[in-house]
Amino acid sequence: MVRNILQRNPKRRSKTTLRVESLEARQLLTAQPIISEFMAVNESTVEDVDGEYSDWIEIFNAGDEPADLFGYSLTDDANNMTKWRLPRVSVDPGERLVVFASGKDRDDPAAELHTNFRLNANGEYLGLFEPDGTTLVSDFGSQYPQVFTVRVKPEVGVQIWSTFGLMNPNSIASFC
Repeated sequence: MVRNILQRNPKRRSKTTLRVESLEARQLLTAQPIISEFMAVNESTVEDVDGEYSDWIEIFNAGDEPADLFGYSLTDDANNMTKWRLPRVSVDPGERLVVFASGKDRDDPAAELHTNFRLNANGEYLGLFEPDGTTLVSDFGSQYPQVFTVRVKPEVGVQIWSTFGLMNPNSIASFC
């Protein structure tokens, strides 16, 4: 839409016509990686390349741009936010990345990813942090087999979930 605006200049006793053109609506595009699922005590759902049923964590990109996860970290220790760093991997919008929490410490981006820790079936902290090593992306509290608390960055538009109850240790926590 184009509008002409007439502006008076009192010093010159003249009129100036300004042409103003409205721009199209803008939308901020952003990646939004979150922990969307995980499983502690995996006995039969997802088998890793070694033929083992390792614990696993799923990272979902809830954004509308690819998420470059290079330098992001996963941890099971709230006091060690950079316990396991992700290699240069990308997750497209609406897609998921499975990382095995096997303790095998494998970070080859062309192969299956494995953290240097396992998940505790009795519950423990689980968090995803930005590459700066201090900015929390999403986390679970220390009681996850029975009560789940998920916190994500609300400023990027991801819904905040809170309490989910009475899951058994073989249940899958899913939030997308």
